[in-house]
Amino acid sequence: MKRLKNVYEQIHTFEHLYHAHRLARRGKRGNREVIRFEIDLNRNLIELQEELMSGSYRSGKYREFTIYEPKERLIMSLPDRDRVVQHSLCDNVLAPFIDRKLIDDNCASRPGRGTHFGLYRLARFMREFYHQHGTDGYILKADILKYFYRIRHDRLKEMLYPYLADRQLLHLLDVIIDRQHRHPHRQHDFAMVRHLLFEPYGPHDQRTVEHPLVLALYGRFRAHPS
Repeated sequence: MKRLKNVYEQIHTFEHLYHAHRLARRGKRGNREVIRFEIDLNRNLIELQEELMSGSYRSGKYREFTIYEPKERLIMSLPDRDRVVQHSLCDNVLAPFIDRKLIDDNCASRPGRGTHFGLYRLARFMREFYHQHGTDGYILKADILKYFYRIRHDRLKEMLYPYLADRQLLHLLDVIIDRQHRHPHRQHDFAMVRHLLFEPYGPHDQRTVEHPLVLALYGRFRAHPS
């Protein structure tokens, strides 16, 4: 992968910040914080631009609250101005750079790869498997509990930073990543995997089974939590 350099300006141009603001306010037009930000939008965006250009930008404090839709979820929300910065950073620099290296079947918040795309790909793979092996197979389902709160910042930087050659960009990433304090939900062991199971591929027996590979994975991750 080529190293990313000389891209910091793409984050703090007024046009990109304004577009990022329009994205950040989606679904929040009636929010008081968004309204206050928009009352003096030009001044707020210019101040944000100057902070980014000078390197004095600092991320605001997270506001934490719990929702129950449909299950209990912890939400960590940043002030509106910080969401603008993150939209500009991700949409104009990080997403286009990283997206080229993702497999086609990754459907996580990628343009053109929504739910229907994922369903079509899954149906294709299941048909191909059925033609080769019949129903003699299993489907792995995994769900990581509170994934974003448990990401190890040091490992994240080890994976991403070698491909970034823009010092200002690295500084901004440090400001954003390290601003998220260590949350009590962060644990680095196999307990973070809430659901890891194999279900029979065929239509006749839909019971969850204790496949040997599940037990092997459990033992491996318990022994090596990192």
